[in-house]
Amino acid sequence: VHKALQPLEISETQLQELLLKAEGNPLFLEEVTRMVREHGAQDALSGVSDTIQSIIASRIDRLPAAAKHLLQAAAVFGKDVPSAWLRAAFPEIAMPQSLALLQHSELLHETAFFPESVYTFHHGLTQEVAYRSLLHKTRQEFHSKIARMFVQDFPEMCQRQPELLAHHYT
Repeated sequence: VHKALQPLEISETQLQELLLKAEGNPLFLEEVTRMVREHGAQDALSGVSDTIQSIIASRIDRLPAAAKHLLQAAAVFGKDVPSAWLRAAFPEIAMPQSLALLQHSELLHETAFFPESVYTFHHGLTQEVAYRSLLHKTRQEFHSKIARMFVQDFPEMCQRQPELLAHHYT
């Protein structure tokens, strides 16, 4: 459920600057608008990057450590990730609190509830930026951890989707 949004307090000049920076990209406009809501028009518009990737990376960097770690771990799985997979591969992460924050921040959405929760990135670019924010070595470690988890905890998935297992091993 979305809370009611208050109108943006923004001048016509600032609005034109925002539209110019967005260059017709709806995701860019959405992210810049979110920054304006969070930081105010003057602060947000003066610090707006020229790329949507930079804006998303900035949002990810401002997350608390546990939520950032969970978002990056989810990104290694791909655009959609069942909560059971996250729990099995990364039991050390404080899942309920971090998932609630990521949903509130509109970085992840719960797209399935039964038989278990599945979380989906708000946009494929968000998943890509979160994935690329990991060091190469850390990405490799996460992929390896996920592959081992599939073999140990989800052997039926390995039979049905061997290409997914191969992806994480390679």
